[in-house]
Amino acid sequence: MLKRIGILSAAVLSLAVGAGQAGAQSGQIAYTHYFYDDAAEQTLVGIAHPQCYNGNITYTISGRRGDYEELEAAYFCGPNGPEPLE
Repeated sequence: MLKRIGILSAAVLSLAVGAGQAGAQSGQIAYTHYFYDDAAEQTLVGIAHPQCYNGNITYTISGRRGDYEELEAAYFCGPNGPEPLE
């Protein structure tokens, strides 16, 4: 069972995302986070959109965090900004 994630209103949230390597790229993968209130992921209650600057990722949340979360790789965040995933 997933542990309940606290509820947040629309805010900027800085999350540490696990570093990923794609080929010879250095930096980390930026993920879009989708938040749901139900395990079937039918009721979307919020989305965290990644922003990349100098290899650092921050997130802006639209809506709120729910009890369940799904991640989708968005792009690679390198020292020169966002890059497509290879």
